[in-house]
Amino acid sequence: MSKHDKIYGNRIKRLKDLPYGQDELKFSEEFHKMPVNDWELIVFGGKVNSSWGIPADSLSEREKDIVASVIQWLGTPVGKSFLKDCSFEKVV
Repeated sequence: MSKHDKIYGNRIKRLKDLPYGQDELKFSEEFHKMPVNDWELIVFGGKVNSSWGIPADSLSEREKDIVASVIQWLGTPVGKSFLKDCSFEKVV
């Protein structure tokens, strides 16, 4: 079982059979390298007067699933089109 198997939204096993699966998997893997504390800082911001990067709140398991799914979605054709529409393009 990979660390991704526990996250509802990722369904990593299906990616190997999709033509865009490698891009989606890359987004997921890179995001999962970040500590959950960073995920919480992204969603909730830091506590007031905290210079140590302490999140203002903690993510529930469901919220972690949602955050991971959204990031992974960015690797899909629709997600990449969204990024392109927002002027974010892949630099090779």
